[in-house]
Amino acid sequence: MKVLVADEVRLSVKRSLNAIAGVQVVGQARNAPMAESLAGFTKPDVILVDVEASGLRGVTTARDLRDLVPEVRVLVLGEEDSRDLVNQAARAGILGCVVDRADPTELLEAIRGAVYARQVGFLDLTEN
Repeated sequence: MKVLVADEVRLSVKRSLNAIAGVQVVGQARNAPMAESLAGFTKPDVILVDVEASGLRGVTTARDLRDLVPEVRVLVLGEEDSRDLVNQAARAGILGCVVDRADPTELLEAIRGAVYARQVGFLDLTEN
């Protein structure tokens, strides 16, 4: 599974993804234009969008990416347990939300759910 990470600074997500067999990080975008360019170029299966990164315009970027490359599944990353974030993402047609630094097993579950177009809903992946 090819994954594009749209995230300004959080390397823990990329490290977690790199630790998962069968997952290939095909790029990391630091802003919305870069994410859009990389999405078209790398053809990922899933894009993880950090909705709190200042250069990424939140759920709007996630929705724009979904519209730009409809065959790509989009999940949003956030730092807080926010039902508001979940509701915004659901209204934008995003498959699910992942919160904070991810445990590789749970992150893989979210990515697989997205690849198979299952609504993954809200996953709290905060490290214990």
